[in-house]
Amino acid sequence: MVRLMYCVNRREDISPEDFRRYWQDEIYASLLSKFIKMYRAARYDRNLTLNIQMNAQIMERQGTGTPFDGIIEMWWDSAKELTAVNESPEAEELKRKIQEYEGQFINRSISKIFFSES
Repeated sequence: MVRLMYCVNRREDISPEDFRRYWQDEIYASLLSKFIKMYRAARYDRNLTLNIQMNAQIMERQGTGTPFDGIIEMWWDSAKELTAVNESPEAEELKRKIQEYEGQFINRSISKIFFSES
């Protein structure tokens, strides 16, 4: 399996509440749905960090920084499935639209995106 991990931090000028509104907005959901369909992802999850005391305690105990505000995970059975469509004009246009929308609430300079395998 190949997995895309997108660990997202909100922009500093966006409140946690506003970030959650953007994250759960139908526009964003629709863009991601198109991406999943175009890229034929086998599985997809989109999660928000749980705002509870236990998170603050574990971060303090482990000495970690603040958590990401959200995480998107996508899975493919093989890298071949993922790369087949990646450089098509349609994929490039969809990625541009997603980045443009995300620019309203995501700080891309401190967010992390990468592939892993299992």
